[in-house]
Amino acid sequence: MTIEELEQIAESTRAEYAKYDHQINVCMGTGCLSQHSDQLRDALAQSVAAQGKNAFVRRTGCMGLCAAGPLVLIDPEEVLYQHCNAGHTEAIGVYTKESTDAQNADVKAYASATLPTLQKHLDAAKDLAKAPSKN
Repeated sequence: MTIEELEQIAESTRAEYAKYDHQINVCMGTGCLSQHSDQLRDALAQSVAAQGKNAFVRRTGCMGLCAAGPLVLIDPEEVLYQHCNAGHTEAIGVYTKESTDAQNADVKAYASATLPTLQKHLDAAKDLAKAPSKN
């Protein structure tokens, strides 16, 4: 393959991605995949489609921050989200219930302490979904 052919491929790829307002890159490296980044990618793709957003959700290779995975990189903003989880919404429901109804005081305290962080992560995901479209 020649350099000219590679440049042609790169240009056609850039033109294809230019059709989208956002590119949502989900790491599928071994570390992230072991933490269910495939399910996260599917959930993001469904959310984008359900909301009619002009975004392209794609799988990527390892982004190099395995300890912080699963990772999601949003382009063109270059915002990197760490420790992403498709189940935040479900977890918030469970933690909310346990923070008020748990019989064990330690469980109740842990759920109460963890709930704000889960809510913060979910709010960040919702804010991303509300991002204005260029169309």
